[in-house]
Amino acid sequence: MIAVSKRERILLVLTLSVLGLLLLERVWWRRLHAAWTKADEQFAQSQTELSRAQRLIENRKLIEKEWAQMQEQIERTRKGTAASFQAHLSRLEQEARIAEKSRKPLRAEEHGSYRVEAFQLQLQCSLEQLVRFLDALDSSERFVRVGPLRITSVKRGELDVHMEVSTLVFGAPPTKEGTT
Repeated sequence: MIAVSKRERILLVLTLSVLGLLLLERVWWRRLHAAWTKADEQFAQSQTELSRAQRLIENRKLIEKEWAQMQEQIERTRKGTAASFQAHLSRLEQEARIAEKSRKPLRAEEHGSYRVEAFQLQLQCSLEQLVRFLDALDSSERFVRVGPLRITSVKRGELDVHMEVSTLVFGAPPTKEGTT
């Protein structure tokens, strides 16, 4: 055997220790550090996704609440729209001091989520009253379309007026009669 001096043994132990530490650092520590860094990144990403998911859940709840409110409003509107439109027409006629001879429903046309309802009106009024009535219809808060206007007779300043008036009814179910 070769005799190794104490000094050489210390150098050999130090060299092997340094090589062991380098090997340990290269193999074990770097892999551990890389795994730790990757875990930190995944944790940060999962926290971001969690906060995004929480915001989406909160937004979804708000949207569902608003959607329910809109559906309720559409339902309330649907129930009273046709009758309230006829009442609106009657009120405008009274304000213009027009005598209504007749009002007949003409048609109700379905267009997906809304329906167009049209009425045939026969009125007896003066020219000034007719202008006042048409102006009130034009400035009405409701969507109103006035169709063909026909004056059939004039007696003592009174006009016999035939006109078509239609409006939109939103969220209304299909009607069984009068649909074209």
